[in-house]
Amino acid sequence: MHDAAIPAWALFAYLVAGVFFILALRGLSSPETSRAGNRFGMVGMAIAVTATLLTHDIASLPEIIGAVAIGGIAGWLVAQRIAMTAMPQLVAAFRATLEEVAQADVIIHVRDIAHPDSEAQRRDVEGVLAELGLDVDGPARIEAWNKADLLEPDQRAALAEVARQRGDAVLISAVSGEGMDALFALLGDVLRRGARVHELLLDAGDGARMAWLYAHGQVLARREAGEQVQVTARLSDVALARFRALAR
Repeated sequence: MHDAAIPAWALFAYLVAGVFFILALRGLSSPETSRAGNRFGMVGMAIAVTATLLTHDIASLPEIIGAVAIGGIAGWLVAQRIAMTAMPQLVAAFRATLEEVAQADVIIHVRDIAHPDSEAQRRDVEGVLAELGLDVDGPARIEAWNKADLLEPDQRAALAEVARQRGDAVLISAVSGEGMDALFALLGDVLRRGARVHELLLDAGDGARMAWLYAHGQVLARREAGEQVQVTARLSDVALARFRALAR
């Protein structure tokens, strides 16, 4: 036991720290205010630790460590009971973004091939795409195995051979630029795969569909015919179906 009285300023500091901790818990209850919650928590911890160190004569070092441990455990238990009230909206927004992937011509899955859990991460992504119904009849896929520069030479050579045999993967390094030409070449091949030439008739004022053709196909010719435009374009069957759906 220690007979030294706690200074009034220290009591006030602990009171202020407690207020900051309460504000931190409130902030961490929502993704929108989580950053502010983190800041409040750090300020409260700084005040409490500083006050404790400056008044160390009222407690021994083991007592201080024990108090910090107890406080950490209590905070963790309380945090488990705080509901992330905005999480459903956050998940919905994230899912809406992912659903836009279904409109893509090609999905390029960039993997951290140097990560020890790279394969598990790949399965997680495949699972999300499957939930969106893109596991079978979705856009074509290419895997870009990034961070080749972090691999050992023998490991890099082995993975490069695996990628070559697969035909839908390329070993790359965003840092050194290794493999980027091969990735662009594979992307071009995939985009041209299964594409056929089609004759399409558009209204002269239909700028939106015309722009879509240039963005998603290969426009070979364009001829004005009064108030209409005849366009010769190379499109895949999927792209053609999407183009026709734009007119509905």
